[in-house]
Amino acid sequence: NDVIIIDGRVSAHHAWIGRVNGQPMLRDYQSLNGTFLNEKFDVAVSEAALGSGDTIRFGGTGGDSYRFVIE
Repeated sequence: NDVIIIDGRVSAHHAWIGRVNGQPMLRDYQSLNGTFLNEKFDVAVSEAALGSGDTIRFGGTGGDSYRFVIE
């Protein structure tokens, strides 16, 4: 599924969320403004395992954050 985020800080093909060997993963697609996990803005994520409740922010500070939930 594609999710479209209309925000000038978010690249057209910014990141991917999916499963690798059953583990939910987040991968940044070398976006211009980065992808950040759990409000840690000092280092952008290139790839990270996701857990339920993690927050993801695309494009740095100032934009919306998204909570990853596993049901």
